Amino acid sequence: MVGSLGFSRVLEGRRFDDYASMKQFYRMKKITEFIISGRQVTTNAAAELDFTVGDTINYIAAEGQAYIRTEANDDPGQVGKYVYMRYCTQNGTISEWVTADHAADTTDETAIGAADFFRLREMYSEVVSDTGGGKAIVLTDANMGGADDVFGFIDDDHSQAAVTRYFVPIATQVAHSYLGRVHIQCPELLEGDATAGGLFLTVTFTPKVLDGGEAQVAAEHTEVLSWQQDKFEWQPLIELEPATDVVFKIHKLVDADHVVIHFEATFLEVYA
Repeated sequence: MVGSLGFSRVLEGRRFDDYASMKQFYRMKKITEFIISGRQVTTNAAAELDFTVGDTINYIAAEGQAYIRTEANDDPGQVGKYVYMRYCTQNGTISEWVTADHAADTTDETAIGAADFFRLREMYSEVVSDTGGGKAIVLTDANMGGADDVFGFIDDDHSQAAVTRYFVPIATQVAHSYLGRVHIQCPELLEGDATAGGLFLTVTFTPKVLDGGEAQVAAEHTEVLSWQQDKFEWQPLIELEPATDVVFKIHKLVDADHVVIHFEATFLEVYA
């Protein structure tokens, strides 16, 4: 180090060196890996990840009844077929599997047992939705025409929803939840100067307060990923506070450069 250009680090409470060692530590426990993955183009301003086509997922402030419907047009292949889902209530409790008997049109069908819906965790359709505009399967409230009312979305020609925000389960169900790793690759620069491209990734979360009463880290983390770098791997290994959201936002670094990103985040859930 050159004089006056050094620095010091004090790492307190660091339990693991990397994601693999964390999984090894919990090898005798039941674990679940919750993986968010998809492809998106960067925007002019910071925007939350959203892997749906044609609709934006909205996140409600209070729990309520959820409904299933077709986005716009009829889908005869969905008549009498079921949609299965699990969700979290506002306090972080994970529901058992609930169903909706889909009528395959724009009629709202009650998702049985989902009167306390807050955040979607998993959603599958019994059969693949038809191809063609407006045939997506939507999880919504009782007023699809209103604002902020799309809670989950299975795109045309698909059978599974793409979830882009993680909601931390309650500790009585999942003893520990960690933000384990984030991986991004930028294989394609859509326009602009290829020597200047890049993006910001901002992750907002609530770190769990560990023994001693101090938070592990700050509640927001921003990384800059350059086009030349091509890919980015971050393994924060941060334990998360129950009943809180983890939100990922991206935007381009240079106004002229739009970058296609392939994104994957892995959360490790450890059961008692």
